[in-house]
Amino acid sequence: MTMRVRDACPECGFQPFKKNGHIHTGKQNHQSKGCGRQFVVDATHRVIDEEQRTLVEEFPKLFGARAFL
Repeated sequence: MTMRVRDACPECGFQPFKKNGHIHTGKQNHQSKGCGRQFVVDATHRVIDEEQRTLVEEFPKLFGARAFL
């Protein structure tokens, strides 16, 4: 896990951004003044390993999509 502190919008690279509430985990949410994209300044980059990704993709096939409705 790596911590990344942004100084600009990850989408358009525009530096000025404004505070825009909080996300569900309580972190400060920001919005780019250039493109309007919302993002968290101190985002933690999390990558799902291939085994977990396969499991998540196969789960609905094993139990049926109606199990989640």
